Amino acid sequence: MKRFIIYISIISIIGLYSCVEPFNPDLPESASEILVVEGAITDSEGPYRVIFSKSTNLETEEIAYVSGIEVSIEEENGKTIALKEVETGIFETNDGDLNGEPGKSYRLNFFYNEEQYQSDWQLLSASPPIDSIYFRKEIKGTTDKDINIPGIQFFVDTHGEVDGARYYRWEWEEAWEIGVNYAAFYEYLGNDETELLEQPKNLCYQDDISQTINLNTSQNLSENVISQHKIPFVNNDFERLSRKYSLLVRQYVMEEEEYLFWKNLQESNEALGSLYDKQPARVIGNVKNITNPNTPVLGYFSANGVVSERVYVPRKDVPIGIVFPIRCELDTIMKGGDQAETDKEVFDALGFGGIFWEFLYSDLGPGVAGYLISNSRCSDCVSKGGYLEKPDFWE
Repeated sequence: MKRFIIYISIISIIGLYSCVEPFNPDLPESASEILVVEGAITDSEGPYRVIFSKSTNLETEEIAYVSGIEVSIEEENGKTIALKEVETGIFETNDGDLNGEPGKSYRLNFFYNEEQYQSDWQLLSASPPIDSIYFRKEIKGTTDKDINIPGIQFFVDTHGEVDGARYYRWEWEEAWEIGVNYAAFYEYLGNDETELLEQPKNLCYQDDISQTINLNTSQNLSENVISQHKIPFVNNDFERLSRKYSLLVRQYVMEEEEYLFWKNLQESNEALGSLYDKQPARVIGNVKNITNPNTPVLGYFSANGVVSERVYVPRKDVPIGIVFPIRCELDTIMKGGDQAETDKEVFDALGFGGIFWEFLYSDLGPGVAGYLISNSRCSDCVSKGGYLEKPDFWE
């Protein structure tokens, strides 16, 4: 489930005070304390999660989670499943308690500050399968007309029944390998002695999740077909495409009401590019305060059919002109007559970010002639933001 608190926290405050005048950030304190609800049930295996927080102002980066709420998900047949709080403000169903089924409707119920809240009924429709995910090379422009960024643009195709759900949303998760030019396998101990590293830092993994709202609909088409829909554009930032790249795409289907919620949220978020843009209208969700209908509530409780597909892009499949070699050079420390002085020079280099790579040997005779010193960028993938543990899904 895509987190949308970040969008809510940005737009909820200014959305309550929509205008076409220049934006004035001096808003009432109460405008940044509106309850935000995000949750979903799908036809994939649970547990299902609901998150509660308070809207925040633009200067606040931390999410203000709300605890101590009595939460349940109601099925159309009258079955009600309580959720437990697993972390502050985060509630989940127990494994096996509830499984979302296409064709059934669900709604969220909860009590907060002795007031009852409830979402509208949400019909869960099955998602058609993803037909294909593919890419081609594209060049993206930037705000600087002299700078263009090469990368690969991913696309997704899908089609469903004519009378099936026609509103779609996509999320994705990225993962990629990070390598180094000079893999270091030994730690230098001094006096020309080394020790094998317990875990070399020559191969790492890194990941990221989608941060945009990505939507499409076939509602105005005679057939329920989505073709060549753009999902992420990926360049070689953080060495994404240098070795092997993986993209997991999730496709959700929904009813028109939810689609319009996401569409309004998307447009409102994009409108925040300038403080002098027309300020967005408040984005209304499907959760209401039953006890006090005048109390505003932000967010949405969804019921979605979902399918997913993962693709891999090895380095050999990346088009030419996107990945360029990382230039690495080794520093050399030649061995002097005094081993202690030489070791001091080596350890000084290591203390300033250097990494021992290998001994240098002379053709003139046996023994160590010097020391080859690399740096973290060229020998330590962890220093580039990676982690060493291989993901379970990695092929």
